[in-house]
Amino acid sequence: GDLEDLAQERGYFDAKFTTREVRVNRTEHRADIQLVYATGQRYRFGELSFNESPIAESKLRQLATFQPGDPFERSKLEKLQRRLEGANYFDLVLLSAEPGQAQDKRIPVAVTLSPRQRWLYEFGAGFGTDTGPRLLVGAQNRIANEDGHRYGVRLSPSQRRSEYTGYYDIPLDPLTGDLLRLETGYKETDDDLGISEVLSAKAERSWRLDDAWYGSNMRFAYFLQIQNEDYQLIGEPERSS
Repeated sequence: GDLEDLAQERGYFDAKFTTREVRVNRTEHRADIQLVYATGQRYRFGELSFNESPIAESKLRQLATFQPGDPFERSKLEKLQRRLEGANYFDLVLLSAEPGQAQDKRIPVAVTLSPRQRWLYEFGAGFGTDTGPRLLVGAQNRIANEDGHRYGVRLSPSQRRSEYTGYYDIPLDPLTGDLLRLETGYKETDDDLGISEVLSAKAERSWRLDDAWYGSNMRFAYFLQIQNEDYQLIGEPERSS
């Protein structure tokens, strides 16, 4: 029932009913119910361990909301799993915390992580009336180092409109998903009006509000962007802005 489920959630794994009595008085049309639920001693968190991972263990431990010796709460394990999954470094996250492995009422927590493939590539080709024949080549290193940095490039050349971008991501706070992205790009357009070349640089900081956003693509951000454009209209001298 709900009481037993709550006991399991809060770490009272030895809890049990010691008394269950129902006494019916037919004369008075009354029933007396006596329930005694002995919770026993509350279990606590033991040591937290991780298998080998490309992300520094010190970074992973920051995602936990408990320390060895804290009273056991299953919701804190679920929060740790949600945070690890939302970090987007792992394809699989498994947590094991078995009361049967407890020593002195302390339950060890073992985390098994299966990292994502480090490199992700994309290729494409097509044709558009506004671009002509076009190609797409991209590459992302999704785990560049043990601090969780990422970087990538995307090249999209075409007959009339070409675009080249690159970025570097620096995680600032694993708890909030606070992220600094440095990005640069070059865009060239050659159409019936003339030729345009745009060079840009951008610094963006983004974050989630709280744990509810882990695993979501919704982020909050502010950024600073610098852009320089050189263009030449047909029959006009070259200009810059």
